[in-house]
Amino acid sequence: MNDVQEGLRQRVREALEEIARVKGVAVECPELVFEKPKRENQGDLSTNCAMQMCKVFGESPRALAEKIAAKVAADPYLDRVEVAGPGFINFFLSSKWMGEVL
Repeated sequence: MNDVQEGLRQRVREALEEIARVKGVAVECPELVFEKPKRENQGDLSTNCAMQMCKVFGESPRALAEKIAAKVAADPYLDRVEVAGPGFINFFLSSKWMGEVL
């Protein structure tokens, strides 16, 4: 699971950097934390980084989360990415990832 977290961490960091370039803001990404949600319907991993970074981007947490989710959704190891609540990003791992791990 750590390899997956590191891969997601890199993709989210790249998404944040790309969003920052487009908006013309300087951003230094904090340590991105991923957690296993308590409920299965909330994905395999989740992060609240959009809530932490929204002020830097001058956007609501949910709007920033939606931009991040759109940029990382094409990852082949993800089945889907959902934004929940005020700005949580929930990642659902694909069967491709599960197949490679098992």
